[in-house]
Amino acid sequence: MSPGRIRESFLAAFSLALLLAGGPVAAQIGFQVEPGLSAYARVRRWSGARVEVTNGGPPQRVAVSVVRDHDRGLVHRLPERLLPSGSVRREWLYSFIERDAFNPPRYRVHVERSTPQEFTAPPVRWVPDRDWLVVAIGPGSEAVLTIANVWAPLGRGSEESMTGGYPRRGMTRGRPVAPSGVIHVVPLPVELVPDRWLGLDVADAIVLGAIAPGELTPEQEGAIRDWVLRGGHLVVLGGHDATRLKTSFFAELLPVTVVGTTSLALPGSWRDGPRGWAPGIATLPKPGAEVLRVVGNEPIAAYARYGAGRVTFVAYDPQAPTFATWPGARAFWLERLDVAPAPGIFPRAGHSIVLDRAAGERDGREGIGTVPLAARVMDPPPVGLVALFLAAYFLCLGPLNQYLLRRWDRRDLAWLSLPAIVGFFALLALGVAYASRGMGWSVVQTGVIEGELNRPGLAYTGAIGIFSPRPTRCRVTVDGRHALNPPGGEPALHQPAGEFVPGDPFVIEGLPTEQWGMTLLGSQGILAGERPLLRGSIEGHPDRPVVSLTNESSYSLRNVAVIVGSEIGFVGDLRPGHSGRVESWQPRVFPLQLREILQPPLRLAHGEERLARPLLHAADATIMRDVAGPFRVTIVGWLEGAPLDVRIGGRAPRESAGLYLFVCHGPRWP
Repeated sequence: MSPGRIRESFLAAFSLALLLAGGPVAAQIGFQVEPGLSAYARVRRWSGARVEVTNGGPPQRVAVSVVRDHDRGLVHRLPERLLPSGSVRREWLYSFIERDAFNPPRYRVHVERSTPQEFTAPPVRWVPDRDWLVVAIGPGSEAVLTIANVWAPLGRGSEESMTGGYPRRGMTRGRPVAPSGVIHVVPLPVELVPDRWLGLDVADAIVLGAIAPGELTPEQEGAIRDWVLRGGHLVVLGGHDATRLKTSFFAELLPVTVVGTTSLALPGSWRDGPRGWAPGIATLPKPGAEVLRVVGNEPIAAYARYGAGRVTFVAYDPQAPTFATWPGARAFWLERLDVAPAPGIFPRAGHSIVLDRAAGERDGREGIGTVPLAARVMDPPPVGLVALFLAAYFLCLGPLNQYLLRRWDRRDLAWLSLPAIVGFFALLALGVAYASRGMGWSVVQTGVIEGELNRPGLAYTGAIGIFSPRPTRCRVTVDGRHALNPPGGEPALHQPAGEFVPGDPFVIEGLPTEQWGMTLLGSQGILAGERPLLRGSIEGHPDRPVVSLTNESSYSLRNVAVIVGSEIGFVGDLRPGHSGRVESWQPRVFPLQLREILQPPLRLAHGEERLARPLLHAADATIMRDVAGPFRVTIVGWLEGAPLDVRIGGRAPRESAGLYLFVCHGPRWP
């Protein structure tokens, strides 16, 4: 037989062996993947894909996972479930992207008693930080395509407006200009809207068109709501049907109260007057909302803060022919997407420059991800205790041992006394170590929380440190509105392995831990509740307001301070259910720094005050430049406690402690 014939026979036999290894069952499993948001992705963000698994054979247990080579082998997967014969499983699979690469993600379908099948997804389209990603959902939202591929005059994070370089309200001219960025517009069918905020994490703004009542599932509505709470910008279009805007979903989000339908003038120049008329929605602004533009006596655009994000309402019907041919449409959309942004920790896309720096993504800083290492549980033994232990050890091993053997005249027992002393002190050292470090699990939580005065729902970004009493692989779970991910910073810094299972609850399977070591994880999500963190009011003279605050949460708030315009007032500590007032104010120094406000000493139950200094260093004082501005009420302070219910192996840890820096936005004043 010729060498070529031998090679062909070997390849055929090898291919047959691979098919047989997969098994006949695996061949009856079909798989399709639809990348979320048209395969757009960003580094250090969550991304989603809708997977579809069909079973053409007998019932089988099936799981799906995704692996990215550039993410150091991190695995995200769906939980294993029984797939009946002839059934279809459609679910969203979310994964955290650590870094960009040219290699597309690889999906694996795991079937019991079969070799996993591997599929390659379409290539990922990376969105630079300076670019914008606008998602258009529903009829009428395609009007935003007029700004697709437009170069924004200024980039993300700039202190100037996108609308031609004019400074934002409260800003001055002459500041450094950021590099330009491109606006990407992604038309998205309603059925491809993710069911969790993780799938929307890439987007900067969402334009919601004429969505019929019931067209969005409750899970999709919850995903959009949570995304806005975390800092997203939702633009809702009026359309020609006022009934759909009176549903509970829109009634909660909109900054206006819908009255009915009407005809609205299309603004033109001051000389020519209106450029025509278009159908739209007649509205009344809600308390706290800001009307952005009025034509005649009708408000055509208004916005209000919602959690850490904001919602803008546009009264026009973009599907009307007069609006489609309006020359000012492009400038109108650019203005609506960036006008009067609500400054905060999470502007536009859930992460500002401040939090990117806090997460260790800029300037080479370690950031929030390493703050748990400052916890008391990670302290080395006191030097005095170690010196006392060594002194006692050498005293017993030498002089005391020799003295007792001579007194009893039993020097021949030295071979027995020396090992006994060494063994006793070894057991004593182990006992002291367990007494100081503990034999149970400890969890340390820290981060930055942002919310709104008098409104439930808080957005947060932080870190979790898991202190383990032994080397093992554990199972970590948190509530479904939270997400865990590898911390930022250097690749070799406490990089967790294991399998991440986004769902309800969010699970990490097989997380490796070291004995008496700290395993770090990033955390982000929504702290939900029926009551707001703070309830309050502001009244009195515009120059000397009186602010009243009540802590309605179950956590202790420490070193609470109120910033109104150019003045600061201190409330102090607020225990759960307690109230405080600010009547005296002192001038504010520019630039304002958090450490100047929150530096007074803390005395907390579990020693969490040690987390305050590195947390302040990570969040950095420049946060106040984005949070506190003229005509705005901002409350800052410390939240003492561990709001995340972290379970290890299905059980609560022996000790759970935490310290968060919170920022609560109030109304405009006066």
